[in-house]
Amino acid sequence: MKVKAQVLTTAQVVALLYREFGPVREWSEVLHDHRKNKSPFKGVFLFPVGRQYDGQCKRPRYRVSDVTTFIRHVAHYCPKPIRSDFNPVEVEIDETLSRHGLWYFNKAA
Repeated sequence: MKVKAQVLTTAQVVALLYREFGPVREWSEVLHDHRKNKSPFKGVFLFPVGRQYDGQCKRPRYRVSDVTTFIRHVAHYCPKPIRSDFNPVEVEIDETLSRHGLWYFNKAA
């Protein structure tokens, strides 16, 4: 029996997991391991419900309800991510090189 379901791409699921849990692991690798039935994350698997052709090849799709259930289960074991602020470093650069696509010649000093 076929049912209509709302699905997400792997990239969308990775973005959701990163937003919820931060950089705990490489989330695309976690999903890849789950597809291969290798290693559960905190004892839970997230399997795709099917594949959909995206113009190049068939890619896995994940049901929204499965993703939210997975997030709920994992949130029980993982703390919320701590917000980390980046500290920019001040350097001298030659803007003419950057404008002309020669950024790799810029030596940050």
